[in-house]
Amino acid sequence: MSFTTTIQPALDRARRLPASLVRRGRWSVALGALLLTASTSTALAATNTPPTILSASVSPQVRDAGQTLRGAPNDNTEGAGQDVMFVLTTVKNLAPTFDTPIEVASQRVSATQVLVKLDGTIVDDAADTHQVTVVGGSQASGSKQMTPASSCTVQGLRFHCLLTYGAQDIGTTKQVQLRVKDDEGAQAATTVTVRVQEASDS
Repeated sequence: MSFTTTIQPALDRARRLPASLVRRGRWSVALGALLLTASTSTALAATNTPPTILSASVSPQVRDAGQTLRGAPNDNTEGAGQDVMFVLTTVKNLAPTFDTPIEVASQRVSATQVLVKLDGTIVDDAADTHQVTVVGGSQASGSKQMTPASSCTVQGLRFHCLLTYGAQDIGTTKQVQLRVKDDEGAQAATTVTVRVQEASDS
């Protein structure tokens, strides 16, 4: 909108003011009304200026996975507008852990074998893939201690492990270490107490 377009209607209205204002030396009042009208018209024609990001930083620059970055607006003018700036940040991979409690069940499946089942939940980002293994919990074999055969499967964030003990281990208590590792190499471990029994307590 040009200045001429804005001011012309105000001039027209000023000409229509009562002649008495002009004759009595009150032209300054009329001029004040004219300037107020023009000023209002000009203000209504102003538009919002989009904000501009001059600089940006992230604190902390290194953050944990899942941590939220927060910012604050820096434009004090009403209306829509935007600017974009890219800021580099490093996201650390968090090591997975085991939720508690871990379910333990023992059952004799033959004259010579007892199966111990371990079931539980992994605490981590569901998008990661995980591997669970069992260490320790040795079984007796004559005068030697042997690591029991074990296998673990992971579905989503749930894991299931099977340990096979011999009948000679019935009535003993084992300390089993569970280990979990994600697809980026972060890992953790926890110790579970296992009682090798004919059948688990009801």
